[in-house]
Amino acid sequence: MRKLNGLSIIENEYCYNEWRFDTSTKERKRILSSIREYRDPRDTTYYKESGTYQKAGVDYKVFKTDFERREKCEPYEGVLKNLSDLVCKEIKEGNGILMSSGYCAHAPAIAGGIERAVGPDKKIGVIWIDAHADNRIAETTESLDIRLVGVPVSVMVGQTAEDYRKKVCGLTVPIAGEHILVSDGRMNIPEFDENLKNAGSKKVSGEIFDDPEKWKEEIQKLADQTDLLYLSVDADILAAEWIPAYAKYVPDGHSLETVKQNVQIVMETGKVIAFSLFCVDFDRYDMGGEKTYSSGKEILEAGLTSWKQLPDLV
Repeated sequence: MRKLNGLSIIENEYCYNEWRFDTSTKERKRILSSIREYRDPRDTTYYKESGTYQKAGVDYKVFKTDFERREKCEPYEGVLKNLSDLVCKEIKEGNGILMSSGYCAHAPAIAGGIERAVGPDKKIGVIWIDAHADNRIAETTESLDIRLVGVPVSVMVGQTAEDYRKKVCGLTVPIAGEHILVSDGRMNIPEFDENLKNAGSKKVSGEIFDDPEKWKEEIQKLADQTDLLYLSVDADILAAEWIPAYAKYVPDGHSLETVKQNVQIVMETGKVIAFSLFCVDFDRYDMGGEKTYSSGKEILEAGLTSWKQLPDLV
């Protein structure tokens, strides 16, 4: 392990806009996307004004996702290639990665950037803290509503969208299914659980999530099996009272204190190379944005104050 001396913070620049697979063709390979700008006050502005990014106590740089090839590619492709490039470059420079905003569709590009930086021989572990496993298989699901936010875990383990994984996200070698832990997945439909089982991934129940000793045991098992960890948190892990401006009502979530504690437990492994917090800002500020952003701030600060080490890989 080595000391965390620098942080590269990536802020999502574009609002959620239902990027999705085109289900009008049998192959379902084409992805439809467009850019939607934010109108309301941003979560990232709130974090900066609150001094959140300073909580790690190290030098940091802030980047924004951009899609520079506006005339040459689809928005999803430009944004996610840019993200993968940023993650790769900044890890090679020795920094930890924080994506402080955005949506679950960004995760495979973060994983791809990690793999490109450290090499495909390293064992990457993913801790997916989310009410959903987000692992539809685009080619075979009966659903005709297949969004990029619904496939990140199945993409990362190589169950779906191979061209998208390799060519856009930069994840050439899939992450081993047994190196992905999903918790709590309380809103999973049977399809999600079956896909997790087929991948060899582990779903950790909400009961274990609420028990710090059992949670720590599960996290340490994964840390011991892998060279580095990517921690991804979706705000819907929280009880609805903490995220009133979330896109929709998601029942039976956890307390803010529990989520903060569990993020800290992951950080204390010393193996986290990247940390993302997704789905805090859906441009619904008038529906409780400040309370929702405050919850995001608390989760980020819990992670940053306990992020002391990086895996000694690059």
